[in-house]
Amino acid sequence: MKRTACALLTLMIALAAFAPTLAERELPLAAAAFDPARFEKYASYRRDTQSGEWTVCANEAISALELFADQAGRYSDGIVYFYLEIAGNSHTGLITPILNVYYRGRGAGDAAAVSFRIGDTRYDFPVRAVPADLGGRGQTSLMRIPMEAEGLRMLRELDAAGSVAVRIHGDEQYTALCQPAKTYKNARDQVEALSIASLSPMLRELDAIGIDRYRLWDLGSAGRASISGSELPLRATAMGPSQAVRGIELDEAFNMLSPGAKGKSVTALQERLIALNYLAEKADGTYGKSTRTAVSNIQRLVGEIPTGSADRAFVDRLFEGEIAPVDTAPDKIAPVWDDLGGEARISVERYWFASAVTAHAARSSGVTRCDLKLMIASLSCAINAVEFSRLS
Repeated sequence: MKRTACALLTLMIALAAFAPTLAERELPLAAAAFDPARFEKYASYRRDTQSGEWTVCANEAISALELFADQAGRYSDGIVYFYLEIAGNSHTGLITPILNVYYRGRGAGDAAAVSFRIGDTRYDFPVRAVPADLGGRGQTSLMRIPMEAEGLRMLRELDAAGSVAVRIHGDEQYTALCQPAKTYKNARDQVEALSIASLSPMLRELDAIGIDRYRLWDLGSAGRASISGSELPLRATAMGPSQAVRGIELDEAFNMLSPGAKGKSVTALQERLIALNYLAEKADGTYGKSTRTAVSNIQRLVGEIPTGSADRAFVDRLFEGEIAPVDTAPDKIAPVWDDLGGEARISVERYWFASAVTAHAARSSGVTRCDLKLMIASLSCAINAVEFSRLS
């Protein structure tokens, strides 16, 4: 197996010698070359010369985050602020836009998802809440959301709309309307509205480096999972007026039944969860931690984002028999790893520019144009009839 990996690595480096031929054959350019030094005009720009990793955010985000830190302690019931950061690696050419969401309030440490409502669409993201160090000015959670092509489209839509409703899903939920105004009734409204202002500068920078032509999102999947704690992509849901689904009333703001709710709708949900053995307590009509946990467990089981809130799709699944009772639910099948063996057919799918292939590596692999910095890292392999969509 090691010999196979070494051979593939050697082949990847050697393919750099054929870059002109690849371009002539119209192989798609997966990422445009650019120098991250263009971001030096931003005070936040940082780059590690050894690892090649760099990050940048808008200057407006720095001052707004300071204001958030100063004001957060005044609002125990909740306050949120988010901004767009661009991260990348100059050695590999990979780029990862990240939406950083700061939240202080009840249930900050257990937040597992964040929802954004823009117009008639709700966007749900899985998150992992970690403590944020803001100079000892209160306990705050930071949730980092890696953005791919669809996420960037959402941010552009948000930037154009100029306002967004945000919901933090934890044991207790927090909902905010971020909307710029000439005057604000309190500092919290001002801080939350400043989230919108920090988007435009970074979206313009992404446009300038050709992010619409970027085709390497799949290669950063492992890194994105380490950032957000989940491999699940965002989920977009069309919104409608508040209505009853199987006798369960959903709220109008996000079309969900969420923690903190009380009444007959919660009782109906709990009774169904009890019937499926996901909830051991009595149906008391209060959407508390145990009900949220039961809903989250089912969402994880079926591969949905664990908001802990029940939306229309969840309620339909729950009552249509798509959710197996706990005692009959199949065990998860563990992945089996085996030696691939045999022969491999390899073809190049795409190319992009990066500086990870050094002049020394190029000479050792027979590349004569040592000034050419090109890395081929996307291959299609068929080994013993087992297909692999990519190897990176």
